[in-house]
Amino acid sequence: MLRFLKRLILILLILVVVAVGAGVGLFYLTPSKAIASRVADAVREQTGRELKISGDIKRALLPNLSVEVQGVELSNADWAGKEPMLQAKRASVKLRVAPLLWGAIEIEELIVEEPILRLTRAKDGRANWELGADKESETDKSGSDSRSNGKLPLIIDARLTGGRILFDDRAGGQKFDFADIALAAKYPKRDGALEASGDAKINGAPAKFTARVEKVAAALAGAPSKALLKLDTAGLKASIDLAASQGDKAKTVATLDLTLDGAAKETAWLRALLPPAYSELGAVDAKGKLDVSDAAFKADLAVNVSLKGRKMALKAVSEAGAGWKKGLESIDADLSLTVDGLAALSYDGKIALPDGEKKALGLNGAYSADISDAKALLAWAGAAAPADSPAAKISTVKLTGAVEISPKTTAASAKGAVGYDRRDVSIDIDAKSGARWMSGDPIKLSIKSASAKLFDLSWNGSITFADAAPAMALKHLEGDLSFASTAVRELTLWAGAGPIEAPKGKFETASMKMKLLVADEKVALSGLEAKIDDVVLNGEIDLDRPKTGRMKLNAKLKAGDFDLRPFTPASKTSKPAASTASGEKGWSDEEFQLGSLKLLDADIRIEAAGLTTNVVRFTDAVILATLQDGKLSLSVEKMALYGGAAKGKVVLDASPATPKLDVDLDLGGVALRPFLKDAAKMDWLAGTGALKADIATSGKSMRQMMKALAGTASIDLRDGAIIGYNLAALARNVTSLGTATSEDRKTDFASITASFTLKDGVADNKDLDFQGPLVRMSGEGVINIGGRTVDYLAKPKAVATLKGQGGATDLSGVTFPIRIKGPWENPSVSPELGSALTDVTSIPTSADKLGASLSDAFSKKGDGGLRDKVGGAIDALTGGDKKDGEQSKPAIPGLPGGLFGN
Repeated sequence: MLRFLKRLILILLILVVVAVGAGVGLFYLTPSKAIASRVADAVREQTGRELKISGDIKRALLPNLSVEVQGVELSNADWAGKEPMLQAKRASVKLRVAPLLWGAIEIEELIVEEPILRLTRAKDGRANWELGADKESETDKSGSDSRSNGKLPLIIDARLTGGRILFDDRAGGQKFDFADIALAAKYPKRDGALEASGDAKINGAPAKFTARVEKVAAALAGAPSKALLKLDTAGLKASIDLAASQGDKAKTVATLDLTLDGAAKETAWLRALLPPAYSELGAVDAKGKLDVSDAAFKADLAVNVSLKGRKMALKAVSEAGAGWKKGLESIDADLSLTVDGLAALSYDGKIALPDGEKKALGLNGAYSADISDAKALLAWAGAAAPADSPAAKISTVKLTGAVEISPKTTAASAKGAVGYDRRDVSIDIDAKSGARWMSGDPIKLSIKSASAKLFDLSWNGSITFADAAPAMALKHLEGDLSFASTAVRELTLWAGAGPIEAPKGKFETASMKMKLLVADEKVALSGLEAKIDDVVLNGEIDLDRPKTGRMKLNAKLKAGDFDLRPFTPASKTSKPAASTASGEKGWSDEEFQLGSLKLLDADIRIEAAGLTTNVVRFTDAVILATLQDGKLSLSVEKMALYGGAAKGKVVLDASPATPKLDVDLDLGGVALRPFLKDAAKMDWLAGTGALKADIATSGKSMRQMMKALAGTASIDLRDGAIIGYNLAALARNVTSLGTATSEDRKTDFASITASFTLKDGVADNKDLDFQGPLVRMSGEGVINIGGRTVDYLAKPKAVATLKGQGGATDLSGVTFPIRIKGPWENPSVSPELGSALTDVTSIPTSADKLGASLSDAFSKKGDGGLRDKVGGAIDALTGGDKKDGEQSKPAIPGLPGGLFGN
């Protein structure tokens, strides 16, 4: 705005400059249009705008050289509107002729009638009063203008009448009208004073302005001078009393006294001129004094402001001796800022004021910050933190510290506490660096932070920021990091990670220490030692992050015996999902989210003494994991698993649009009952077993993958039992002479072997071979894994031998086929009578062989006759010979009554 006023005065004087520069006689004889053209060219050069003179240009030589112009218009910015930015009904200048002979200018009279100035600020902040760049006119360079010989032109009488300023603040949506503007100025004597006064109406409210500068000529020559500026209008009173001198003994003494009722409607125009942050400015009371010279610097300022409903107080007292402009630690300053009910900030120390590019701001002192409500302070300042952000959880800040900024050193410290999410967190920070800490100089940084019981955190190292764009980009970080907590579960809740279900005494303590390195293309964790409860994890981790190409994670980790069960929620028993006729409802249709596998590559080696989860437990394991271009490969080099061993490889390829999965698994010597109980909640199969599987599939969801399973698998189970199912009930009752108990509801076996061929999610088996005492079993059928259904025919056969493993496989006996069919959740189990009848002809032969094996049993003594025992066994199997009201117990669970029902 000051720049524009300078331009405006220049426009009014251009006519005078043109007249003097061209010569009085030539100016008088030149046609009006030529003069208007020259003046317009000069204005265009100075302002970038077009000047239009629509009326006459009147000239006179005697008794004074005079110029009168009517109908003056200065064009507006192209975005601000079609109306001119400045227009005036008449402007006239009268110059005394005699002083022009020796190059002096004395204005006898300067009059501007009914000027209208239209000021506009756009929504994007542009202002139409921002004119062209500063340029000196030719008359400036020649020294023939009003500044000739360093003298201000004498002004006998200067008047502006009927003025008006229209201010359209499109950014704030307000308009203001400064009407009836009248100004008068006089500077009649070279050794006299310059006086100016004026009045106007601001949106209808009267305003007065007065200014006086003593001994203007002496002041321009460097001698001491005084000036007084006063503004008095509704809601605003301001005065500046200034005493200044230039030269070797330059000195400035300024006194400020300002009161403002910012809430008054009469001062709305002032708020519109201020930045948006001050749009809710209320009362202002500012008083201060500044005394500045080469020998001393003194400042005492007190400002009380009401802003957005809060009272804000600023106090500044500073003082310095001789040489304060050159010294670094030169001004003693005591500064304080308070925001009513929210914050109190202070600084007490030395300040070195910046001096262009030669000298930056310098500080050396102590500070304090006491914020009682950080959330409310941010909201008041117009920087409210999002409700879900960490900043929104900060409640209080109480810090003290020191700061030093000099050409050679930058140092800062902070000590105190921050209230975060209803807890106090202690902070102790020390930082020291060179002057260029923002762009290359390493910063030695020490951080200690703690919260009672929750955690202790420390860092001791260095950090370096890049010396090129982007500014403050991290270049290098290196140091020792340590962490400890004695209340881990409480810490995770406080940190927003959610609750962890764990037994009492578990997941209580944790600690970690390591060396951390972050460089341009590398992040490395060395000497890692982490501990949760009594389990220790050691290792090395580094991340290569080249400027071009993919990042790669390399890690070697060694863990103790780790029980994950306390850290994972126990699975809750739920009802089986209702299935459709095809039984397909159980598999999920939710698409896999495997995008994270494409973010980086990895090469990881893990050695674990043991791991127990809710699903499985293994010990002495070595696992290799590689991730390359979205393809994850897990290789088990060795693993002890329930008395046996496991080896295998799992490959998940997420690089194609449809993910692929390959499984190559080899389990041997595994104790079946504890393994299946942990892994599948199955408690009906005991023994040791081996499993081999070579399976491949693909799909975007679990259902798709289950339906695309293909490959082969085989099982080899030894020396076990099927718990709860008695496939040889008849033989067992005969050999035990009818003394079977509930504990005998199982089928012992010496071996079970089977192989499977998988295609389109269906496993086909044709060679089930069950070898057990007094029983053999074969079987064939399909297990539809994708559809979650089964259709399988098992053929148990009672045989005349007690041999299991190694016994003959072609023994004749009575076969009782069983059909298992239907959805997994609720299959039907029923005798297959058609298949059973085909074996009837073999019963006599089988009986002969069976009799030889049972001869010893017939000769044994026992309670009751043998026929009674055999009859009881048959009745138990078939459901006969039960007492009234008694429910028979099936020899084979799942069959109604006996084997054939009632």
